[in-house]
Amino acid sequence: MGFFDKKLDYSSGNGALPWLNESEYSNLRLPSSTEVIVPNFKLVEREKKQDKFGHFQSLALENYKVIEEKPEVIKLTEKYLSTLVRLMAPKVLDIKLDAFQTIGRYLTVGMSFANVEMESTLQIEEKVHPSVSNAIFSLWMDASSDNEIRDMFKDVENYDHVLQLAVKIGYLAQRYEGKVSVQEMFTNIRPLS
Repeated sequence: MGFFDKKLDYSSGNGALPWLNESEYSNLRLPSSTEVIVPNFKLVEREKKQDKFGHFQSLALENYKVIEEKPEVIKLTEKYLSTLVRLMAPKVLDIKLDAFQTIGRYLTVGMSFANVEMESTLQIEEKVHPSVSNAIFSLWMDASSDNEIRDMFKDVENYDHVLQLAVKIGYLAQRYEGKVSVQEMFTNIRPLS
């Protein structure tokens, strides 16, 4: 570390992501109810030193504002939303429309993650950039500590996990251009309780 620690290079594409060796990427795979995201703490520390921590997530949230009302995005969100809610949070159907819509928004945020990663020119086929995984983990942690979201989902066990799955599903849906069937997307997803 210290003297030999090289600065992260954000010069590629849209500047959203640092250039990293492919060996630091994780494999792109279908979501699973039991998968736990482990953040890359070393990358987090390096990003913090360069005031880039959260940079990718900020750009993805800007992208979300641009794409959220596009018909093709709404259609892709709707493709997976009902199945996710039915499997993982069936009580949402009995609660409120805003909880259902919130899960849909998280799906769309996942699509934004994929868009911004692609625009960075650092997206590798069948791999996930570690900053993307870190952003998904960060959103998961934010959701679990957000009182407003907690109140909205008070009757839904593991609601934060449902929101994390929504981001992953949206990300994968966009990466695979909507070509993953609903059945295939949910192959490894089961209720946690």
